Amino acid sequence: MLNKIIALGFFFINAGVFAQANIGAEENNIIYRGLPNPISVACGNKDSFFIKEKSAALEVKNDNGKLYLNCLNVKEDTAFIVFGLQNSTLQRKFVFPVADVQEPVIRLGAIDVINREVSRDALMVQNSLVAILENFTYDGVKCSVTGYQMRYFDPVYQDFKTLEVKGASLSPINPALAKLKAGDRFELKNIQIMTPGNKIITHPDILITLK
Repeated sequence: MLNKIIALGFFFINAGVFAQANIGAEENNIIYRGLPNPISVACGNKDSFFIKEKSAALEVKNDNGKLYLNCLNVKEDTAFIVFGLQNSTLQRKFVFPVADVQEPVIRLGAIDVINREVSRDALMVQNSLVAILENFTYDGVKCSVTGYQMRYFDPVYQDFKTLEVKGASLSPINPALAKLKAGDRFELKNIQIMTPGNKIITHPDILITLK
């Protein structure tokens, strides 16, 4: 659900420059919860403004002149920040939608396993389970798999078994894959993913058919 972040902003030395000032979030003009959102400021004399007030739901960081806004994982409908200009009372309001980071997509190494049959031999040479944020371009923002389970029918013992794996490595499930043949199925369950903002989510189970 999109919320609204209200930025009251930017007092400038003269009204003409102030009227042309613009501010925008660099990722689709959206503020994402739990991320340091880089903000582009187009104005004359950026050094003239200062932060007067902000809501508890918003963190503001200035890193070597670059402004970042972080909307924390809270339930408030809005968050605001007020900028002031030395010896001026001018102000403007900028409104941004706020959104949660999208759900990551799971891949087995380079293989997209959703709704398709997968070669056993191709799976066994993949290194790790990968969580990808598709069409998301923030530099340095990524997800990581912290653990998962594999459930399969063991043809030797004629019973279902569940393997518990810590981390994202796929090598622990290779001995089980070696027992399976084309047409067999197995499940990846309880996939734990660390998302941006250090939040752990559980990905829906994935049923994989071998070919």
